Amino acid sequence: MYHSQWKQDMFLNEKIFKNQKEGVFVDIGAHDGKSGSNTYFFEKEMKWSGLCVEPILERYVDLVKNRNCICMNCCVYD
Repeated sequence: MYHSQWKQDMFLNEKIFKNQKEGVFVDIGAHDGKSGSNTYFFEKEMKWSGLCVEPILERYVDLVKNRNCICMNCCVYD
Protein backbone atom coordinates (compact mmCIF):
# COMPACT_ATOMS: atom_id res chain seq x y z
CA MET A 1 0.00 0.00 0.00
CA TYR A 2 2.63 2.57 1.05
CA HIS A 3 5.79 2.99 -1.04
CA SER A 4 8.02 5.70 0.43
CA GLN A 5 11.48 4.90 1.74
CA TRP A 6 10.92 5.84 5.38
CA LYS A 7 7.07 5.69 5.51
CA GLN A 8 6.70 9.40 4.81
CA ASP A 9 3.53 8.70 2.80
CA MET A 10 2.04 6.75 5.71
CA PHE A 11 2.86 9.55 8.16
CA LEU A 12 1.42 12.22 5.88
CA ASN A 13 -1.73 10.23 5.21
CA GLU A 14 -2.41 9.21 8.79
CA LYS A 15 -1.23 12.29 10.72
CA ILE A 16 -1.55 15.25 8.35
CA PHE A 17 -4.04 14.56 5.54
CA LYS A 18 -6.15 11.97 7.42
CA ASN A 19 -7.28 10.01 4.35
CA GLN A 20 -8.05 13.15 2.33
CA LYS A 21 -9.21 12.30 -1.18
CA GLU A 22 -8.43 14.22 -4.38
CA GLY A 23 -5.53 16.40 -3.24
CA VAL A 24 -2.69 17.80 -5.34
CA PHE A 25 1.04 17.02 -5.16
CA VAL A 26 4.34 18.06 -6.75
CA ASP A 27 7.09 15.43 -6.72
CA ILE A 28 10.56 16.77 -7.58
CA GLY A 29 13.05 13.99 -8.33
CA ALA A 30 10.30 11.43 -8.81
CA HIS A 31 12.73 8.67 -9.96
CA ASP A 32 10.66 5.80 -11.46
CA GLY A 33 7.49 7.09 -9.80
CA LYS A 34 6.95 4.01 -7.67
CA SER A 35 9.96 2.68 -5.72
CA GLY A 36 10.52 4.89 -2.69
CA SER A 37 7.86 7.32 -3.88
CA ASN A 38 6.25 9.75 -1.44
CA THR A 39 3.34 10.41 -3.83
CA TYR A 40 2.50 7.06 -5.50
CA PHE A 41 0.10 6.08 -2.70
CA PHE A 42 -1.72 9.41 -2.91
CA GLU A 43 -2.20 9.15 -6.69
CA LYS A 44 -3.19 5.48 -6.81
CA GLU A 45 -5.09 5.01 -3.55
CA MET A 46 -6.41 8.48 -2.70
CA LYS A 47 -7.06 9.72 -6.27
CA TRP A 48 -4.76 12.74 -5.98
CA SER A 49 -3.45 14.51 -9.09
CA GLY A 50 -0.17 16.27 -9.56
CA LEU A 51 3.15 16.73 -11.25
CA CYS A 52 6.19 14.45 -11.20
CA VAL A 53 9.55 15.83 -12.35
CA GLU A 54 12.51 13.57 -13.16
CA PRO A 55 15.65 14.79 -14.99
CA ILE A 56 17.28 11.38 -15.69
CA LEU A 57 15.90 10.11 -18.99
CA GLU A 58 16.12 6.41 -18.09
CA ARG A 59 14.15 6.96 -14.87
CA TYR A 60 11.70 9.28 -16.65
CA VAL A 61 10.79 6.48 -19.09
CA ASP A 62 9.88 4.27 -16.11
CA LEU A 63 8.09 7.18 -14.43
CA VAL A 64 5.75 7.61 -17.39
CA LYS A 65 4.97 3.88 -17.32
CA ASN A 66 4.20 3.86 -13.58
CA ARG A 67 2.19 7.05 -13.19
CA ASN A 68 -0.92 8.68 -14.68
CA CYS A 69 -0.19 12.23 -13.54
CA ILE A 70 1.63 14.91 -15.52
CA CYS A 71 5.29 13.89 -15.85
CA MET A 72 8.11 16.17 -16.99
CA ASN A 73 11.67 15.25 -18.00
CA CYS A 74 13.49 18.36 -16.78
CA CYS A 75 15.33 19.90 -13.83
CA VAL A 76 13.94 22.28 -11.24
CA TYR A 77 16.02 25.28 -10.20
CA ASP A 78 15.55 28.85 -9.12
